[in-house]
Amino acid sequence: MLEVNPHPALFLRKDSTDATALKARFALAMALARSRIVGRVYENEAARVVHGQGGLLIESKPPMKSFFAHFGSLSGTWLPPREATALALGAFERLEAGDEGWGIACYGRGRFRVALHGQCEGRVRPEPPRFLRAEWPKQGLAMIEVQGEYLLFQYPRTRPVLGLVHE
Repeated sequence: MLEVNPHPALFLRKDSTDATALKARFALAMALARSRIVGRVYENEAARVVHGQGGLLIESKPPMKSFFAHFGSLSGTWLPPREATALALGAFERLEAGDEGWGIACYGRGRFRVALHGQCEGRVRPEPPRFLRAEWPKQGLAMIEVQGEYLLFQYPRTRPVLGLVHE
């Protein structure tokens, strides 16, 4: 299994690297992901998720505007809102505690919660996010809201397709 994961470089970058230059750098990887991962599409105002036999493709919408691709077999689990809220709160608790990783939750237009290296921005919300991604060195998760239900994907971190794609 392989993954393409420029999300940390594009959205969670800590330097002044130009986002346009980074996007151009990852354009070929994005084209590869779009051509190899076809299947069922789940979408809301925060993200577009394609899940199929080829893997999982996540395209975050503006202002995040990034993508992630996991090539290989992966299944999703549907969660009710209460479990989705608990999952998001638990992920951020783990990240805030200094657990090595990063996460982002989108709760609607302009309402975000971001965690990186034990520091968080945005407030805790007692509601499920419209979209959530969180990653640690050996595992990651993505969740998207679709018509009041929440589709969760959990995946092992794998070998990146591009050498310096990971943080």
